Formats: sequence, structure tokens, C-alpha cells
Amino acid sequence: MSWNGKPLTDYVKRNDEISIRVGYKEYGLETVFKGYVSRVENSTPIVIECENEMRLFKTITVKAEIIKNFNIKFKC
Repeated sequence: MSWNGKPLTDYVKRNDEISIRVGYKEYGLETVFKGYVSRVENSTPIVIECENEMRLFKTITVKAEIIKNFNIKFKC
């Protein structure tokens, strides 16, 4: 599948922000999904998989840290 002679994957890429809005011209559009593209399959039919903002947690790395003196107190 292509548009203007370029494949779809030139326009929609992994990690691109995406929002899906639905509605009628008379009533306006409502956003029903906001997230990120996780996979694009340039086939027929076109498959674009998306994930919500939680996808951002998969892209960060957390440095491991050891705390030697650590106490937790609970009140019930």
C-alpha cells in the first residue's frame, strides 16, 4: 500500500503519537484514544497496532540502586 508513491511506513512509524477522533460534522469530534504506534504492517488490509501512554514505561531504563539502611513503618 502506498500514497503519493511512497509506502505507508514512510508516513506512519513505530513510536509516533496517534489519536483517534470520532463524531459527526454537526456535533464535533471526540477523542476516543490517545497513544503511540507500536507496530505497522504494510499489507492488505493495513494493520496499525497502538498502545496507550503506558508504552512510555517500556522505553525508559531505570538504574538499579541499593539502599543499605532502609526502614519502613506502617500505621494501621
